[in-house]
Amino acid sequence: MEVPSRTLITSELDAMHELAKLLLSRKSIKTLGFTEVNRNKGEKFSIHDMMYKDNTYFMVLYEEGQEESGIFIRSSLIDDLEIMLPLPAYIRITNKEEAMYDDQC
Repeated sequence: MEVPSRTLITSELDAMHELAKLLLSRKSIKTLGFTEVNRNKGEKFSIHDMMYKDNTYFMVLYEEGQEESGIFIRSSLIDDLEIMLPLPAYIRITNKEEAMYDDQC
């Protein structure tokens, strides 16, 4: 297995950090769709494909039982490279073109 270069790891971490900041500040991110995966013991993953700087990243919502356990941003270029967002994180996902804002929060 080929080990990714330090330059690639650094650029991926920088991009994922920017994505995390955009998501937490409620900015718009282009998504390509999502997939739900159910595993045994009540584990559920919702995986959203996101485009950022001409690369694909994944936002993964992990649920264990009835509780959300974590939100991760994962790289599509480097296996197992991810950033975990702190909970509670509120991220609105919509298929509408225009941005949606929550001024009441």
